[in-house]
Amino acid sequence: MYKPSSFAEHGILLVKTRLFRLLRTRLTKNWPKYLQHIVNAINNSPNSAIGGLRPSQIHSPMDDPLIDKTIGYKPDVSVEEQKQNQLAYEKKKNNLQVGNYVFLDFLPSKFAKSFDTKRSQIFRISRVDAGKSPPLYQLTDLKGVLMKGYYYAEQLAKTSRPRRGEFFAVEKIIEEKEKRGQPYILVKYLHYGPQYNRWIPKKNLLMEDA
Repeated sequence: MYKPSSFAEHGILLVKTRLFRLLRTRLTKNWPKYLQHIVNAINNSPNSAIGGLRPSQIHSPMDDPLIDKTIGYKPDVSVEEQKQNQLAYEKKKNNLQVGNYVFLDFLPSKFAKSFDTKRSQIFRISRVDAGKSPPLYQLTDLKGVLMKGYYYAEQLAKTSRPRRGEFFAVEKIIEEKEKRGQPYILVKYLHYGPQYNRWIPKKNLLMEDA
């Protein structure tokens, strides 16, 4: 039998995570505008933890037998079924596909009370394993370096390919120097590792309004 409290805790974390991702992707802090939309989407989506039922189908403890009946042994997926699942996934163009650019959500603490609405690091999907459910994704960074492990769709937010001259948030200035009489600064970009540090003309640094 399932524990309502564990589902409630997971649901709260899921809402916060999706809201966090949406706010950061759209560069907004207007969370009331999107909260109900996210809650409705979660309540009306099949949940594997309750046998593919939708949370909106569960109304009271009297529904326990329905859940117990739905959750049962699921045989492993055969190689042929995995191939069919992969092809079916790739035909749905709305799904995340190889070559798509995405933001990766490093999940915030359950007790985090603020939202970082600055754009996070951008990655590119290098492989999609959709043979079994749920689909898993491998990523490379913008330098083509393969990230370790696989990621779930809930951790990814699709974005466009970075354009030359696009603005990125600076986390800190590491060093300053002069080159041909012009001041330069070595900057670390927010959400990016030290391999992305670079020297830029100081005049190119835009200060955010307080």
